[in-house]
Amino acid sequence: FILAPPPPPPTNEAEFETLYQAGEARGRARADEVARMFQPAIADISMGGSKVVEVRPGGYRDDGTVIIHVHGGAFALGSAHSNLPVPIMLAAATGRRMLSVDYTVAPKGRWPLVTDQVISVYRAVLSQGTKPESIGMTGESAGGNIVAASIL
Repeated sequence: FILAPPPPPPTNEAEFETLYQAGEARGRARADEVARMFQPAIADISMGGSKVVEVRPGGYRDDGTVIIHVHGGAFALGSAHSNLPVPIMLAAATGRRMLSVDYTVAPKGRWPLVTDQVISVYRAVLSQGTKPESIGMTGESAGGNIVAASIL
């Protein structure tokens, strides 16, 4: 078994976009597989001016709680759509409504834009009448860092 060397890193915006789109295609295909397994309700919505992918598990019953999720991707890769497996599985495991923030990744997304997008979703959830103690936040990899920075 011989591993091929990784491709060279992108050296310009066009190469980065090609790399990004290839990753998106792989991630979305994987997300489609997980969605077929768990059968959640998935919707693209806007909250506080930010794009969000809402995930509700099968048999969802609103108990007044919500989990805001921030995807990983080294701050520069992925989207809420290509990283849907984690919020889909979390929704199924907890029975909770998940709001996956489709934040602007680098190089276009810079601080504080990204944390502002997460905070805008949190504030929108509050404005809908959800109590702070009924809101959870999760993040994977870079998303965990973004959650911590947003809370601070």
